[in-house]
Amino acid sequence: MSLAYLAIFLYPLGIPLLYLLLLNMAHEAISQDRPTRLSSALSFLHRDFEARMYCWEIAEQFKKLFLVGIMVRVQNDTIVQLGVAMIFTMVFMLISSIASPYRKQENDYFAVTCNFSLTAVFLFCTMLKVERSSSSSK
Repeated sequence: MSLAYLAIFLYPLGIPLLYLLLLNMAHEAISQDRPTRLSSALSFLHRDFEARMYCWEIAEQFKKLFLVGIMVRVQNDTIVQLGVAMIFTMVFMLISSIASPYRKQENDYFAVTCNFSLTAVFLFCTMLKVERSSSSSK
């Protein structure tokens, strides 16, 4: 049981931290576009992003961890939970649109569109929750 708890804790935090550590070790090679064995091995994490945003995959992983792992602990099945998720996705969408982390502009547009869609899902879920609450109170 304790091994399971360790794995549950270690995986969502340990893997992104390990990626961040390795990406920071390869930062110079990535920013100067002079591949080393390490930066080449880590290319799956940074090749789609501009050199200045080489760690953006870590931000994407944090978004997933927050929305899937952390949000289940925030006042489950309430409007508050949906509101927090909607605010988080709006802030992430804003940061993503300002940062423009992808090498290709169409990928930046697609990322903003996906974040907008995610925000819309939370908005519509909130509307359904409000409607359900008002109809059950009648």
